[in-house]
Amino acid sequence: MFGSTDRRATRGGTTVHEAIESYLRYKINADGSKTTMRSPLREFADHCRDERDLKFVDELTPHDVRSYHPF
Repeated sequence: MFGSTDRRATRGGTTVHEAIESYLRYKINADGSKTTMRSPLREFADHCRDERDLKFVDELTPHDVRSYHPF
């Protein structure tokens, strides 16, 4: 895992999974877009948790986002 122990400290706030679910629920209104985006966004949230050892949105850095390669 790549996450630092500092980022694993107990934090409050919105988790990456919660932010994605909120985005899917309230921001995507176009037909088909929600279905199309659900799987890759959830895979990204799983990557953040499992590979980057982070849970909360405020822990995300540009490096965390760039490190995601779904292929």
